[in-house]
Amino acid sequence: MKRLFATLATATIAVGMTGLAAQANESDELSGGVLPVSAEIDGTCEAVTVTFTNPNDFGPFFGDVRVDDEEGTDDDLTGEGEFTEGPRAGQDYGQRYQNIEFADTAEWTHSFEAGSGTHTIEARVARGPEQHSLIDWVTYKVDCGDDDAAALPDTGAGIGIGLGIGALALLAAGAALMIRQRGNAQSMIG
Repeated sequence: MKRLFATLATATIAVGMTGLAAQANESDELSGGVLPVSAEIDGTCEAVTVTFTNPNDFGPFFGDVRVDDEEGTDDDLTGEGEFTEGPRAGQDYGQRYQNIEFADTAEWTHSFEAGSGTHTIEARVARGPEQHSLIDWVTYKVDCGDDDAAALPDTGAGIGIGLGIGALALLAAGAALMIRQRGNAQSMIG
């Protein structure tokens, strides 16, 4: 199972055979004793879960989850300014996606159909009382298999059995025809 964990601290990214993974040092403390807020994405095609965590005693924060190329929606802050500090400094407040409010911990779960291809799930901590605690988009991919492969039934054994039964039926029909023709030939001779 793939897992992606990100906090405000600088992330190290490694690409390997199992996909993309990002991890950050949870022990990093922001100025003034503020701890980093986190977004963790984990799961498979059957259930992908995004977990937002705020270890501080203030909040709430507002997470966003975006699935594939989902369109965002405007809210009362969209277009009203930009962030002045933290990892989102210089970015517009922007649109919202699947808005998850959390004071301490919140989870969001989504399932995909088998055979629906590869999906991208992105999470961020979009807004909150401390701009230094916000997190820009963290990306996670889940492969649910190929559309064409899912549309075809698993017929490997069925084809072999079907061909075997068909061959036996053809052989039996051929033998019956030979016996009938042989019987006709003998009756013409005798």
